Amino acid sequence: MKSTLLNGPENSQTQSIIAFEGASLKDIKQYYALNVLSHLLGSGNNHYIPTLARKDSLLQHSVIAKNKNIRHARAFSVSYSDSGLFGVYVQGKDGSSVSDAIVATVNLIKNAAEQVTDLQLSSAKNATLVQFLSGLETAQGLNEFNAKFDSQDSHIAAIKKLTADDLKQAAKKLVSSKATLVSVGNLDGILRVSDL
Repeated sequence: MKSTLLNGPENSQTQSIIAFEGASLKDIKQYYALNVLSHLLGSGNNHYIPTLARKDSLLQHSVIAKNKNIRHARAFSVSYSDSGLFGVYVQGKDGSSVSDAIVATVNLIKNAAEQVTDLQLSSAKNATLVQFLSGLETAQGLNEFNAKFDSQDSHIAAIKKLTADDLKQAAKKLVSSKATLVSVGNLDGILRVSDL
């Protein structure tokens, strides 16, 4: 586990990223399970690729709404041929508030599958499906896909078949990996990854 701290100007806000080892592009089930999990948590505002409504995202409901000093929280999942990263970016008033939010976020990731409704899961799977299909709309996107994979149908089927239990297994594997925490800004009260 690694922590990096970068001091910012006094009275600046705190920004932190907590990240875990994600899935490689070769592990299609895990890859899409983490993409669905990022949509459930709330992966930001993308007007072209819909995610859950902000009020329905787990980060909004369980982290931002419960801590008035947290201004923003968003999940991300990126994958490469050999590995990937899954994490959450948190922005808040100070290190102590952001630390509380990160602890809540890690607990949320661990328990997301138990907290999600069927409607939320369906919405997140649909958002992942739209994200996949929109990536194939350009010649470049289609060529990149064809260079890496064989069948579009297998990817569509993998997304549609995902269950809450698949997300639970993906989250368990995720949080068992070594975490990295990077923080910048007002670091008063900021936790270290070893504190998680």
